[in-house]
Amino acid sequence: RIHEALYHIGENFLKNEDYEAAIKSYKNAEDYNDSSEKIIECKYQIGVMYFNDESYADASKILKDIKAYKNSNLYLVKSYYFLMQTSYDKKDYKKAYQYCFEFLNNSASVKDEIKELDTSFVEDLKICYAIELSKSTIDSDVERAKGILNALKIMGSNDSRINDILSNCNQQLIQN
Repeated sequence: RIHEALYHIGENFLKNEDYEAAIKSYKNAEDYNDSSEKIIECKYQIGVMYFNDESYADASKILKDIKAYKNSNLYLVKSYYFLMQTSYDKKDYKKAYQYCFEFLNNSASVKDEIKELDTSFVEDLKICYAIELSKSTIDSDVERAKGILNALKIMGSNDSRINDILSNCNQQLIQN
C-alpha cells in the first residue's frame, strides 16, 4: 500500500509539473504500476524544459539516456547542433568538433526533421579544429588532424587550406 501511495503522490507532482519530486516518488514506489515509464516521462519533460530554456548542455545530458522515448532524439540532436554552433562561434573548435561528432552520430533517425538546420559551417569547423591539432607537439593530435583533413578530401572538399595544413602537419611531425 505504501508503494501505491507514493505512486499517487508522484502522479500529483507530475500533474503539477514538479518533475524532480515526481521522479523521487516514482522511484520510491518501486515497480508499482507504470512507475518506471512515468520516470522516463518526467525526464523527458525536464529535458524539453531545458531545451526550451536554451540550456542545451543540460538538455543533452538528460535526453541522451532516453533518446528512444517520444521525440527525445530530435531534441537531443538539436541540442548538439546549438552547442556545436555556439562553440564554433566562440572559436572553441575542440568542443565544437565533439558536439559535431555527437550531432552526426545521432541525426540519422531524424534527418527529415533537421533539414532546416544550417550545417554549412561544419566543414570549416573541422578544418579549424584540424588547424589547432596540427600545431600540437603531440604526434597523435597531428595524426588526428591529418585524418580529419584526408577525410574531407575524400568527401570532395575543395577548400584550398587543406593541402597547406597537411604540409604543416608533416613538418610538425618531423619537428616532434
